[in-house]
Amino acid sequence: MYPQKLRFEFIKKKEVVEPINNEPINNEPINIVPPTAYEPVRRNKFILKFTNLPDNINIPEWTVKSIDIPNYVLTEDGLGLTDFWVEFNDPIGPSTSTNLWFMLLGLYPDSVGVTDAEHNLNEENHLNGIDLELDILDPIGYPISKWVFNRCTVVEADLGSFDYSQDSRNVCKVKFRPEGDVYKLY
Repeated sequence: MYPQKLRFEFIKKKEVVEPINNEPINNEPINIVPPTAYEPVRRNKFILKFTNLPDNINIPEWTVKSIDIPNYVLTEDGLGLTDFWVEFNDPIGPSTSTNLWFMLLGLYPDSVGVTDAEHNLNEENHLNGIDLELDILDPIGYPISKWVFNRCTVVEADLGSFDYSQDSRNVCKVKFRPEGDVYKLY
């Protein structure tokens, strides 16, 4: 009923349309555009750096899981930026949630519920805002675009949750508000 073997043949045809005596075909000029190499920007190729944190607060670049680039909105004062979220993986060491807690204490040293030892630590490491640098990378790992966020404040922080019925990784989220200058350098 069905043939035992199917035979496929592919014939390569090369069709070339050339004008006669370099005259346009159908009275239209010939515009030849060479193909352009296209490499899309990947969403998983980035590095976020905290550039002004004290030495005792260690938030490595590899703990950043995701970042939402702030949106530009038009306000009555002109062009403004929205708040943006940064999501972190929380490894056992160095603990991201602990370092984020100390970062929050450095921003807001007179917070309610801060112990005297934490208050003394915060006075030494008081921050006037957090400076962030976001490098967008090409497939090889070279920076192709850089965003700089100066004097960001923390609007909201979620240092994770624990649940005996879940076996997933702990994730911390911080919502930043850019208070200072924002640059897109290249």
